[in-house]
Amino acid sequence: MKPDVVSTLRSQTVQLDISQHSEQRHGSCTRYEPVSKRLARPYQRRFRIAFGRVKIFMFVTFAAKAAYVTVQESIMPSPRVISSVAGNACTLAVVMYSLPRSLRYTLSSIKKNIFAGLYGTGCDIKLFLHTYRHSEVYHNRRSGEGSIILNNSEFQLLQPDNFIVDDLVSVLKKQAAVMNNLTTYRDLWEDNYESLQRALLALHSLKYATQLAASLPVPPAGMLILRPDLRYHDALNVSLLQYAIKTNSIVIPNWQPWGGANDRFAYGAYKPMMQVGGRYDSILAFTAQNQGFHSEQFLEWIIRTKVQQTGRCAILCTGQQASRVRADGKVKSEDFTPKYRKCDSPNDD
Repeated sequence: MKPDVVSTLRSQTVQLDISQHSEQRHGSCTRYEPVSKRLARPYQRRFRIAFGRVKIFMFVTFAAKAAYVTVQESIMPSPRVISSVAGNACTLAVVMYSLPRSLRYTLSSIKKNIFAGLYGTGCDIKLFLHTYRHSEVYHNRRSGEGSIILNNSEFQLLQPDNFIVDDLVSVLKKQAAVMNNLTTYRDLWEDNYESLQRALLALHSLKYATQLAASLPVPPAGMLILRPDLRYHDALNVSLLQYAIKTNSIVIPNWQPWGGANDRFAYGAYKPMMQVGGRYDSILAFTAQNQGFHSEQFLEWIIRTKVQQTGRCAILCTGQQASRVRADGKVKSEDFTPKYRKCDSPNDD
């Protein structure tokens, strides 16, 4: 044969062999499958097996997450659970007190890390505040603040629902008898009772701000006691708040207990929080029993001797961090190491 004829026949033979091995019959019809598709068939099978395994894994993962969420929801109620707790259907009272001397530096953190979470519950949030009209130049040797003129209207940045502004000098005169009694005991701050006087003013302010919350027609489900001069670094643990309301408990920070319980902020169920907020009236009894006044020890004493004696109330703890901000904007360095060892479960630390 001629070379060109041989080449032609070989080409036809190869094509015929491929066609014979690639044809598939469907009824009375014959369909020819491309070689590339036939060669890819084993890989397609492997892909289907792998994809099936991925779907199984995703299903198992989803089921596990659903089970976890179900367990968590049984422990930490959803925002709607607040409406089923004794008290107003869904009202939370926020109590702020004393001098909001650095509010222009702390307001953004209060809105972001406190109120954003509270409004997210869908509850009605009521803010109550007591403060002082401070006409004199502000000095605080212990905190290093001096020669500062305070803005007495700065508290209005919080837009409280109800508030009281007392004249500082008038309150100091009314507290003179109490101070005279307290100064017969040791001065734990060792600054000529200056810090004791400030603590007394703060607790007086807290008492009257708490009484404003008590004036609601129907008691709220829960209460938060917050200092306006704190920069809150973390978001409020709303689930822990809801759990505290459900279990008639209170929540305090787990850092800086100083031999007692951290009194920077607290929140929880309405009834025990009312006792925490009204502890001013027990100052003399505590000081006489302990031969001196100490803020953190006083709070723990109130919880142990007053709150827990009137009914079951757990102390829950939070690792939420907040720093004191001075009137000049300086932020106090804080130690946030968890040190309070008397927490009941659950806690967020």
